[in-house]
Amino acid sequence: MRVHEVSAEHFGPWMPSADPDQTLDHLFEMELAVTDAEIASGTGLRLAGLMADHRIAGFFSLTQISRGAFQNAYAAWRVSADQIGRGLATEGVLGMLDLAFADHAPGVGLHRVQASIIPRAAQDCPRARRIGWSARAWCMSQRTKGGRVSMSEWNTADGPERPGFDRRTWMPTLAGVLEICAGITSLIGAAILGLIGSAALTIPDNIAESVPDWPFSLGVGLFGGLFSMLFALGALGVIGGTHALRRSSWIWAIIGAIAATLSCFPLGIAAIVLTVMSENELSPRKT
Repeated sequence: MRVHEVSAEHFGPWMPSADPDQTLDHLFEMELAVTDAEIASGTGLRLAGLMADHRIAGFFSLTQISRGAFQNAYAAWRVSADQIGRGLATEGVLGMLDLAFADHAPGVGLHRVQASIIPRAAQDCPRARRIGWSARAWCMSQRTKGGRVSMSEWNTADGPERPGFDRRTWMPTLAGVLEICAGITSLIGAAILGLIGSAALTIPDNIAESVPDWPFSLGVGLFGGLFSMLFALGALGVIGGTHALRRSSWIWAIIGAIAATLSCFPLGIAAIVLTVMSENELSPRKT
């Protein structure tokens, strides 16, 4: 009831018209009865997100659950007005989807979840894309107390463990490109050093005899060490960048980003930040 009290103005345009004499206590009893009926029939699941102090932050629901070959449900969510802008809607919807697509109890075992998002609710459209919903069409409408508004129908076809589920953003791709660019830069540097070293080894004997042994040996050692370091950093950058692009290994992606930092600091720092931020999009940490 606290959520409805502090969010009355925020929820108002999208809530169905109610009897002006209806109290929040009566509304709570009605919602509780609907929830019990949906759970008993297996046609719905209504969840609440709780804060650390046990206050309700928002509501997340799966309704019209269909079984058989379809295995589908419609998702809905709303966050308390005093909790908007903290990322709780994204976190709550992801948790709801994990539960929806889980095959074993308490999971629901669905194959598809759909949602209808009001285009004017600008914060929900990019959130839907980040979570993995793909826009299907601007084809739905809904009449509210404020008039007729267009709706966008979104759907996500598969769960986290099923082929096709996509929570990808651009961050791993950009991290991979930066790592590969830094790696190629190092490999080019190694190639240049290799050419210089080869040229130094082919100087005429009469010139070589006039040069003391220790400076020549020291130069060869330094060139060799620097060549090996640049080659290794370049190879790691390219390998790590490839894994980042393919989203196949977080470990290799972060190793490539670190190598990129040692060979090209600006590109490497950006790659590290992007790789860390997109850790959840990469596969489990494995080599």
